[in-house]
Amino acid sequence: MRSLLILLALLSGASAYASYTAAQRLYDGTPWAHSVCSLAGGAFCKHPEWLAYGAGGFVLPALCTAVFSSN
Repeated sequence: MRSLLILLALLSGASAYASYTAAQRLYDGTPWAHSVCSLAGGAFCKHPEWLAYGAGGFVLPALCTAVFSSN
């Protein structure tokens, strides 16, 4: 369970970074930035912090399971 939460946190954090970078490069005419920002109606390019908050939301339960697990 902990490994899954950490994986989801890493993927969400990487998505936040990609969305943030795409939003910065969108007006340069970069094709990959247009593809990334067209996903989800461009909401994640306008607000990449939403994905970062999600990553934090996955990290907290992962830390709790690490601290309170008996393994």
